[in-house]
Amino acid sequence: MDIKSRFTGSVLFTAEIDCDKDKPMSWKLRMAVEWAIKNSADLRSADLSYANLRSANLSSADLRSADLSSANLSSADLSYADLSYANLRYADLSSADLRSANLSSANLRSADLSYADLSSADLRSANLSSANIKAVAFTGCGKENRAGYAIVDGKEIKVRLGCFYDTEKAALTAIRKKYGRNSAYEMIVKGACKQLKENMK
Repeated sequence: MDIKSRFTGSVLFTAEIDCDKDKPMSWKLRMAVEWAIKNSADLRSADLSYANLRSANLSSADLRSADLSSANLSSADLSYADLSYANLRYADLSSADLRSANLSSANLRSADLSYADLSSADLRSANLSSANIKAVAFTGCGKENRAGYAIVDGKEIKVRLGCFYDTEKAALTAIRKKYGRNSAYEMIVKGACKQLKENMK
C-alpha cells in the first residue's frame, strides 16, 4: 500500500501489508502505519487522514506535519511523539496518552481531547479552536505517583484526585498543606487546569 505526501501527493513509501481487499481504508492505513514504525519508514508529512489508529502504540513516533485529520486515535499511546505542525482537525484523541508529546503549531481545531493525558505536552502555537477538552488527565503526582483529572464542571474547573473532588483552589490548598508551595505536584495540577481555562476562553 502506498503512503503519500499530504503536500505533493508523491509516494513516501510502500507498506508491505497482508490485508483483505474488502477491509476499509481506515484499517489498511493502520496496518501501513504499524508497518512503517516497525521498518523505520518516514511518516513525516504522510497523508493518514481517517486512519483507524485506536489504541495504537505510536510512542515516540515522528509524525511531523502528517495529516491525521478525522483519524481515530482514541486511547492511542502518543507519548513523546512529534506531532508538530500535524493536521489533527476533527481527530478523535479521547483518552489518548499525549504525555510529553510535541504538538507545537499542530492544528487541533474541533479535535476531541476529552480525558487525554496532556502532561508536559508542548502546545505552543497549537490551534485548539473548538477542541473538546472537557477533562485533562495527569500523572506522576505525589509520593504515590497518583493520577488525576482536571474537569470542566459547569462554568468552573474542578480537580479529581482519588476520592477528592473539589475546586482547583481547594485542591491546591490541600497539596500545599502536604507538600509545600510550588511542588512538582502543584505545578502538574496547575498546568492541567490552565489547559482547560485556555480552551474555555
